[in-house]
Amino acid sequence: MKKPALTVLVLLVLCYPGVSWLIGRSAQARITEATDRAQGQAAYLTVVERKYQRGWFTSEQDVTYRLSLGALPMVPGGAGGAPQFKIHSVIHHGPICGLTCVGLTRTEVHLVFSDAVKAQLAKVFGTQEPLSITSTTGLFGGATTVITSPRVPNAKLEQGGSFSSDGLRVVIDEGRNADHWSMSGQLPAMSVTDGRGQQAELTGLVLKGDEKRTLRQLYDGAVEVSVAKVSFGNSKLAKQGSVENLGLVSSSKSAGGYTDIGYDLSMGALHTPTFNLDGAHYAATVRHLDSNALATMLEALQKVSSDATLTPAERTDRSTSAMREYLPALLAGDPQLTIDRISIDGPSGKLLVTGSVRAPGITADDFAQTAPAGALMHKFEADLDLSVDDGLFQILPGGADKAEADLARYAAQGLVTRADGHTATKIALRDGAFTFNGKPYAAPTGPGAVR
Repeated sequence: MKKPALTVLVLLVLCYPGVSWLIGRSAQARITEATDRAQGQAAYLTVVERKYQRGWFTSEQDVTYRLSLGALPMVPGGAGGAPQFKIHSVIHHGPICGLTCVGLTRTEVHLVFSDAVKAQLAKVFGTQEPLSITSTTGLFGGATTVITSPRVPNAKLEQGGSFSSDGLRVVIDEGRNADHWSMSGQLPAMSVTDGRGQQAELTGLVLKGDEKRTLRQLYDGAVEVSVAKVSFGNSKLAKQGSVENLGLVSSSKSAGGYTDIGYDLSMGALHTPTFNLDGAHYAATVRHLDSNALATMLEALQKVSSDATLTPAERTDRSTSAMREYLPALLAGDPQLTIDRISIDGPSGKLLVTGSVRAPGITADDFAQTAPAGALMHKFEADLDLSVDDGLFQILPGGADKAEADLARYAAQGLVTRADGHTATKIALRDGAFTFNGKPYAAPTGPGAVR
């Protein structure tokens, strides 16, 4: 029993270098493909030089990129005036790619800086790298990438400034063929000050994401970014401000050949020396977009964006043309924009808007360049409910007195309804014209007219 086991062990030891070398060769092809794909997806990124040194157990790659900014003014420092930067990667071959790593490869990515930039970074980060990236590819596909920045307790900057950070950590998991991905990350706190007393501090940055491919470039799921608090101001002048509970959620959901895309932006209390709010919120969803048309349009726009030979003007023209081509099919299912909530909360009142916007029966002819000016506007319909507490107008320029005069005139015309310090109206759009509470709005005319 011992002799066969020993034979197997010897064979594994003898074969391992060859297996590792083959994995390294496969890794080179994968990394080269990924580099080319990254360049294809970024119009302003060009590979200037690529060097790959393959070894038995470890390989190394150096890639120099140039930022090709088209017709925009160039930043000095690179060939032709365009800035350049280098990325150095160390690829450890599997199947054992480290003391705690089992996979095809483990890649350590390092940003390479000039001596002048290194000297400046050393003042903040010391001997630590400002950004560390490690990616592990699984034996059966998929990858895990970890992005970190170091903790900086209190780095002294020039002219009496300082910088502190608890360090960033982001983990991205990608499934086989990128059919699924998830992300989690956090930066507990970061602050910066200058010698004049100007300061800014961020606390509680959290990143979350989880999406699954549904059709080509379309994914279902959500991406969330939240910040507990941002503080800003001048400590020497005792002028401070802050905003709390910032949030952004982007989501998508597909079913039955259609896709819904939602956006949710929120803000908690805002405090400044001259202005205060208790919060604000925007939440809207574009519903019933044709999934196939959306995926095709995204592919066309990505192709235009990745063409580094185009000038900004040419890129804008081609992007507009692509949208004109696919928008009719995208809108064929009569989608609508649902305004779930637009709200502002002030110390003395609240504003709330809800409703929907539609474009029923819209066709390709409506997007033709020969279509009459303003014709497209007549295709849209909207129904909105607006309500506001009169006390909220105190935060506007001119205060409550001017608002009271305007609201009294609108109420007399039947455009708004007022009761108990509260104003409301129903806004409708039909045939290019707005109505308020079912009555058309006629703007005042003539000298001294108040609109």
